[in-house]
Amino acid sequence: IWDWDLKTDSVSFDPLYYTMAGYEIDEYPHLLEEFRKRVHPDDVEKVFSNAEEHLSGKIDMFSVEFRFLKKDGSWLWVLGRGKITEQDMNGNPLRFIGTHTDISAQKNIEEELSRYQLQLEDIVEDRTRRLNERVSEVERLNAALTNILDDYQTANEKLSSMSTSLSDTYQELESFTYSVS
Repeated sequence: IWDWDLKTDSVSFDPLYYTMAGYEIDEYPHLLEEFRKRVHPDDVEKVFSNAEEHLSGKIDMFSVEFRFLKKDGSWLWVLGRGKITEQDMNGNPLRFIGTHTDISAQKNIEEELSRYQLQLEDIVEDRTRRLNERVSEVERLNAALTNILDDYQTANEKLSSMSTSLSDTYQELESFTYSVS
């Protein structure tokens, strides 16, 4: 849990806030700048612009995922959520309270799922390529078979024509044989 006093710019962190990232309780000062120093450089803008949007009333609740520097130098994935809990008479925010939740396990699973997704996409791409190759082969064989069938049909028509011609010749031979007899 964190509690940001917007008048003094001081932030109170509960003991678990420190220990979650491997720090001793109260190891660093209760200042917003101390928090900022520990937010991953690629995430600072996202965290503080989201907070500003909430403080200015553009969004109802502060909610952002970011990396936080652990004492051992590694990064902890955090889901930060918060809400303005106190305002002055003019509606200006005075107090902003929230939580940070360790979502590293979730992020690791998301990364693993992402790797699996990429592997599956590669498998699908490979199988699609092989299927397309087989489809092309089947189309080629189908075209060859169609040509063979066309040739067979042409040969069959010629054979039928020759059979008719042979039958006519046989009839003429029979007539000739009858006449000779």
